[in-house]
Amino acid sequence: MPTYKDIEYILTRRKRKTASIHIERDGSVSLIVPDELSDNDVDTLIESKRYWIYKSLAEWTDLNATRIQREFVSGEGFLYLGRSYRLMFVEEQRKPLMLKNGFFCLRTKKNGKTVSPHEAFKEFYRERGKDRIPERVAL
Repeated sequence: MPTYKDIEYILTRRKRKTASIHIERDGSVSLIVPDELSDNDVDTLIESKRYWIYKSLAEWTDLNATRIQREFVSGEGFLYLGRSYRLMFVEEQRKPLMLKNGFFCLRTKKNGKTVSPHEAFKEFYRERGKDRIPERVAL
């Protein structure tokens, strides 16, 4: 990954007339520049936008400081409709993730393969959202 002073960035060259700088969701700095722009010109561009890059990275850090990193371990709490439910692993059930008896019950394996907890939660929230969101929007 190229670096200018203390700024690491991802450089993409394309057939275009202008350059752009983005702070990606993961906090990386991304530059998209014209094909013919030299490496020295890229450095000059970064230097001219250094303050903006630092400010944007600081904002990104602040916004993500309160982000909770969940671990998929038994007893970890996960939110659903304003309440927290603890995670419990189970061997047998129809769906990969179900809400039963005040717990999120996660099936550990399907046909001998380990179930991805992240994907199971995403699918659970998507399925439940399909019913609730149109109902709320219609009001």
